[in-house]
Formats: sequence, structure tokens, C-alpha cells
Amino acid sequence: MILSVLMYLILGLVLGSLAGLFLYNYWRKSLIKNAKLDAEDLIDDVKEALELKKIEQNERLTELEMSLWTKAEPELLRFENKISDLEDRYNDKKDQYSAKWAQKKSEYEGKHQLIRAQEIENKKLNMQMKDKKYLIKKELKDFIQKLIEKTNLNTDELKSKIKEDYINELNRQIIKDFESYEADIKERQEEIAKKILDTAVDRFARSYCPERGIAPVFFPDKNSRRILVDQAEQNIKLIQELCGCDILIEDENEMIGVAGFDPVRRELTRRVLKRLVKEKRPITIENIRK
Repeated sequence: MILSVLMYLILGLVLGSLAGLFLYNYWRKSLIKNAKLDAEDLIDDVKEALELKKIEQNERLTELEMSLWTKAEPELLRFENKISDLEDRYNDKKDQYSAKWAQKKSEYEGKHQLIRAQEIENKKLNMQMKDKKYLIKKELKDFIQKLIEKTNLNTDELKSKIKEDYINELNRQIIKDFESYEADIKERQEEIAKKILDTAVDRFARSYCPERGIAPVFFPDKNSRRILVDQAEQNIKLIQELCGCDILIEDENEMIGVAGFDPVRRELTRRVLKRLVKEKRPITIENIRK
């Protein structure tokens, strides 16, 4: 009976071991299967997440491109307009230069044709001059030969007589021209003398005016005084001569006084001095006369 119990115990242990092994294998397979399923789910989740991230990145890239394009579009349009404007200006300049070049070319061709025509004309004239020269020499030779035959003179005597007659004629012409030139000089001198006399009469024959003074002209600086009043006082003398008034300048005063009997000439002198003291460059006789 004990043996039977042992056998049952052993059989139970064997069956329990087999059952445990079977359960272990089943659990292990189930665990592996679940792990595979979890792994597949995880992979699917990762793939889905990657797809979503990719879609999100694409959307962000699209938004970024749109944003950049929105910001860059005005600048690109401005740049395109500038390029278009430059192209238009370039085409305009090109057309202008083309027109100028065509005009210059036409002018050059016209001038070249004129020069060529002038050269041809000059050649014709030279040929005509040579022909005329030859004819004149021939006619002169024939004329001299006829003179020799008529006057019974040899060639040297005839040349000497012609030379003497030419010199006498030239002397008569020189004397005539000199007399005409001398007459012109005398006439010119009389005109100058009349102008000087008229100027003197006009200057001193005016009605007397007791008020000889006028508002003075002040030097703006020492440089203007040095420019107007030269060492020889040629500028002052010329102004007095042209305007007909006395100019008074003192070393200790920075002003110019004007004195004269004619109020018109006094005002003219004052305005001339006022203009000249404003000059920043050396004063010349031409500037004063203007």
C-alpha cells in the first residue's frame, strides 16, 4: 500500500512537472507573443509619430516658405522693377548712342565726301593752274620776243628796262599809300582830340553845385583796401579820370570819400567804388573800365 502511495506520488509529481512545464511553455509563448505584439504596436506608434512629425515638419516648412516669400516678395518685386528700369534706361541710352553714332557717322561720311570732292576739285584747279602757268610762260616768252623784235633790245636790256619801270611804279604806289595812311592818321588824331575836348567841356562846363560831398564807402576788410589801393595808386587815378570826381582815402580811416561838383558823377563814383571793394581777386584796368 505504501508502494502504491509512492507510485501515485511519483506519478503526481511527474504529471505536475509535465503540467508545470506545459504551463511554463504556454506562458513563455504567450509572453513572447505579447512582447511581439507590444513591439509591433510600439513600432506602429513610432511610425505614426514619425509620419505625424514629418507632416508637421512639412506644414512648418510650407508656412516658413510662405512667410519668407511674403517678406521677400516686395523686395523681389522692387528688385525686378529696378532691373526693368535699368534695362529700360540701358535701352534708352543704347538708342541715344545709336542715334548719335548714326548721326556722327552720317556727318563723317558727308565731311569725307566733301573733303574728297574738295581734293578732286583741288587737283582739277592744280591742273588748270599748271596749264595756265604754262600758257602764261609761253605768252610771256612770245611777248618778250615780240618786244625784242620791235625795240631792237637784247634780253638783258629788256629785263633791265622792265625792272626799272616796275620799281618806279612800286615807288609811286608806296608814296601814294603813305600819303593816304598819313591822312588817315591825321583824321584819327583830330577825332581823338575832339573827343578829349568834348569830355573836358562836359566835365567842367556843368552848373555849379555847392554840395560836393556824398556818403562814404567803407572797406569791408584790410584785404579789400590792399586790392583797391595799389602802391602807385593807378586804380584810384584811373577811377578819378573816368568818373571825373576826387577820391579821398586816409590811412587811419577805413573809408573812401568822394568829392565833386556833379552829383551824378559823385553817385557814379560811389557805386563804382562800392562794387570794386567787394572784389576778392586783384583788380585790373579792364575790371575798372567795365
